[in-house]
Amino acid sequence: MEPLKDDVRNTIGLLLRHPEDARRYGIEWNGVLLYGPPGVGKTFFARAIAGEYRMNLMHVSTGDLVSSLVGGSSQNIQKAFDTALDNLPCLIFFDEFDSVAQRREGTPDQESRRTVNQLLTSLEEHRGASGLLVMAATNSIEHLDPAVIRPGRFDRHIRIDLPDEGARRSIFETELDERPVARDVDLDELVRRTEGMTPATIEKVVDVAALDVFRRAKETGERLELDTASLLASLERLGGQDRPTVEHWSWDSLILPESIKAQLQQLQAVIEDPESARRFGIDPPTGLLLAGPPGTGKTTIAKVLAAQAKCSFYPISGADVMSKWVGESEQNIRQLFDRARENRPSIIFIDELDAVAGRRGGLDVHDSHVNQLLAEIDGIAGQRGVFIVGATNRPDQIDPAMLRGGRLSRTVVLGLPEEAERLALLRVFTARMPTVGVDLERLALEADGMSPADLKSLAQEAALAAMARNASSVTQADFDQALQRIAEGERAESASFASR
Repeated sequence: MEPLKDDVRNTIGLLLRHPEDARRYGIEWNGVLLYGPPGVGKTFFARAIAGEYRMNLMHVSTGDLVSSLVGGSSQNIQKAFDTALDNLPCLIFFDEFDSVAQRREGTPDQESRRTVNQLLTSLEEHRGASGLLVMAATNSIEHLDPAVIRPGRFDRHIRIDLPDEGARRSIFETELDERPVARDVDLDELVRRTEGMTPATIEKVVDVAALDVFRRAKETGERLELDTASLLASLERLGGQDRPTVEHWSWDSLILPESIKAQLQQLQAVIEDPESARRFGIDPPTGLLLAGPPGTGKTTIAKVLAAQAKCSFYPISGADVMSKWVGESEQNIRQLFDRARENRPSIIFIDELDAVAGRRGGLDVHDSHVNQLLAEIDGIAGQRGVFIVGATNRPDQIDPAMLRGGRLSRTVVLGLPEEAERLALLRVFTARMPTVGVDLERLALEADGMSPADLKSLAQEAALAAMARNASSVTQADFDQALQRIAEGERAESASFASR
């Protein structure tokens, strides 16, 4: 945090050390708003400032202010300022500030409005008090009432972001100091694997590893040390935990052209280690668009990326996000991204992206939720640990703003498999199937135009036919019948579509 420390020294610190000179120059600076993700050290930073400048610290939480009595919250705010003034020099610190200074528009609760009004009055009244510094912390600056955080009330907004590579190394060194640690701990690997994690999470990783080693030491009676394996095991349990249905997916699950698979594996490397992109002077990509016909493996690719990059995985579709109620779609999108940030590293997979982020201005598209999605993607562009994967059959229907640089700037087009790829897929789908005399090469040739999903359906249809006749194995005849049924079904569907 050295740049932040220098910033404070040259602004707030200068005024606190030389109050008389500040008054002579007509400077009345007060109010510091700390904002950033949960767990990055906002409260810790406020405590450090109070200690650095020898000020009393008055930590005010939501529970200290909110009252069930009418007017009680307003009175508590006034009491807090009065107490701070009785204990000068004092830093009064409002934690979880958004719960107190929330936006007033659209809030029917009169008590909440009175609370914000009292806060505005107290900030104005005590702005010039010598020896009083007002600080506040929030995870979401956009939820604060603009009147509260404007210049003249909170003159300085300081973003405390996720630790970079050097900061994570320092945090590990500090957390491991004075613990029994093996000499060969691989800090480079730990730093690389904790990309996108908060200081609080890194602290928890070390604490959990230390507890595990301590438990084993007591059970065995040996003198054990924290080593790389124990720290990585703890990291596996805490980082990227939210991974439903993706644990066992691997690149072997995909039959793709080598050029496309190489692109995806390069993306995996950048997701795991974004600093590698920065070392080449570029920003790591924020998102990827997978385009192609239905059944070409777009969802499978997203699962493999999440599993191999050890990311939390959030698959959603339009139905999960869209709501008929005003504002609810935007709230759903915001909650999704909040959850992804909390469980970094993570991948958000948006299936049928054209249904969620269609071109704005159309009769069937609500611009507000598209705007919210764009804003959330922009919000993670400057951060690390959240990656967006979109999938669509109709890339021409997606709002162009979604595909510009800094959003879903990379597009991978997936086509229908060639004959060699169809053969490889059939081998995968029949690997555990008892087959007798099945000519997979001929099937691959006859299945021209089929997607991977169609080929999987072909194998399943043939197996079901064998089960229906109580056979012990699947034969070529079962596959031929399945191929014929699928072809007839496609012709019937085409005819039905043409008649509409």
